[in-house]
Amino acid sequence: MTRVVVSAVVFLSLAACGPANGPGAFAADFKTNASFFTQMATPIDNSGMDAATFVHKLQRTWYSANVRQSLGGNDLPVGTVAIKETYDPMKKPSGVFVMVKKSKDTWNYEARGKDGAETAGAPKGDNVAMCHSCHTKFASTDYLGGTTYKN
Repeated sequence: MTRVVVSAVVFLSLAACGPANGPGAFAADFKTNASFFTQMATPIDNSGMDAATFVHKLQRTWYSANVRQSLGGNDLPVGTVAIKETYDPMKKPSGVFVMVKKSKDTWNYEARGKDGAETAGAPKGDNVAMCHSCHTKFASTDYLGGTTYKN
């Protein structure tokens, strides 16, 4: 697989998030913002998958455009963002999960409400155990699971 080297590296923190454009922070308009893309035309249903590996059942993932050619590879650039929108059984949005790459093996994780707003008491932080313990299963794709899903 050809590796693409991305020269622009963005150092932004999720702690100062809110609507923002580009990699490095959550963007409330990720579905319509050209700085993000998805490989999933419709939500992917992981319900029949291994429950220990695929915690997020009906979901669609958006990625920062800076990883379009290198998605699924190791060592994605610092500032890479993955935004997973989850859905209830009626296919209505139920939550948003955000990952921002801070350094080689550090990802900042956040669980948000269905509208993308921060939720008090929700998991948040660098390599927060509740999230990172599952994502270590995807170390070969730089902690991102489901990068090969396309529909």
